[in-house]
Amino acid sequence: MKKYTVISGELSYVEPITDDGLGPTEYYKCYLEVEAKNKHEARKIAIKNKEFKDWVKDKRDNDECPLGGLEVQEIMNA
Repeated sequence: MKKYTVISGELSYVEPITDDGLGPTEYYKCYLEVEAKNKHEARKIAIKNKEFKDWVKDKRDNDECPLGGLEVQEIMNA
């Protein structure tokens, strides 16, 4: 098993501060470190994790596969 970092694409939400629900847009990415056999397996593990629930919901709402757009990098041992 190898260790990987999995990072989503950019997501955003509006932090409402006014009575009509307007406010600044906050941007973020989902991040997770996993142990897997390969990069594809690391993606599959990540989208099943609660840390990626916003990413999966966003992709499903847009009729897209949540596996797409994920950045996966192997963590090299020092």
